[in-house]
Amino acid sequence: MIARHTARFLVPAVVAATGLSMSALSGSIIPSASAQCPDVQVVFARGTGESPGVGPTGQAFADALH
Repeated sequence: MIARHTARFLVPAVVAATGLSMSALSGSIIPSASAQCPDVQVVFARGTGESPGVGPTGQAFADALH
């Protein structure tokens, strides 16, 4: 009974401590974005009846990304 009671509180504490320590260690591993990243290319499908190019909807989408 005491072992079950102890395990009931000890296991979540160990899991939480492991999660916190892993998140602290992984913060230095994840690369951050820098100015050296290349620009993105937007590909947008226009409607059949629209004029060539991205059209007004595609242009609004591309402008929203900037």
